[in-house]
Amino acid sequence: MVTDPNAVGPSGKRIKPYLIDLESTNGTYVNGERIPSSRYYEVKVGDAIKFGYSSREYVMMSEDMADDTNAEEENS
Repeated sequence: MVTDPNAVGPSGKRIKPYLIDLESTNGTYVNGERIPSSRYYEVKVGDAIKFGYSSREYVMMSEDMADDTNAEEENS
């Protein structure tokens, strides 16, 4: 958890997600770029993550984005 200073009011806490590739043979990719092995890589909202040569892609979402997606599905 990271403390964010806030100029307007009290500071807040938030979680900053990180990804690490444990020296895999085929690598880990964020937004099409291979990330370095054995190093923490900060993942940001909207980043697309792929593991090795898998065709599956995972997108980092925030709670707000998830709530918006659920609301759209309910309205359909």
